[in-house]
Amino acid sequence: MTQIPLPENAALKLAALDGPVSLTDASGRVLGTFIPFDPPLYARNSSPLTREERQRRRQSSEGMTLPEFWAKMRQRYPDEFE
Repeated sequence: MTQIPLPENAALKLAALDGPVSLTDASGRVLGTFIPFDPPLYARNSSPLTREERQRRRQSSEGMTLPEFWAKMRQRYPDEFE
């Protein structure tokens, strides 16, 4: 994953958040969403899948790799990947 160091004032604002926020450029175009890292939140919210279903999915040969997924998305939505 690429890391982009933020100016201290931006980093302090993001660190003070307690929920997701959209990051935009000066024109208002959304660049992405920042979700603060909150380990207790992840610990409190367990997977809706049973242990057996997670195991089945790990062993399944169904699905596609991430590169295959992105290739499919580029083919399906070419205007979004210019």
